[in-house]
Amino acid sequence: MSPKKIIFFSGAGISAPSGIKTFRDVNGLWENHKIDEVCNFYTWKENFELVHRFYNQRRVQLKDVKPNEGHLVLEEFLKSIVKRVS
Repeated sequence: MSPKKIIFFSGAGISAPSGIKTFRDVNGLWENHKIDEVCNFYTWKENFELVHRFYNQRRVQLKDVKPNEGHLVLEEFLKSIVKRVS
């Protein structure tokens, strides 16, 4: 019997070698922000501007980084799966 689904679990750490800040590293994002201020539904509703500014800063950072080896290996693996399934 062959597997029907493959699931990859990753965290922010997969992007750290690309230069993207993680949440829990030294000088990580949570050292500069209170998690409850930017990362829950209730504060999103109550403090929309702060939450969106926090996540927009994450998006802006993406223009200055490139995929790292972990990203590329995962991409190649997924491409090989698509070819076999298609």
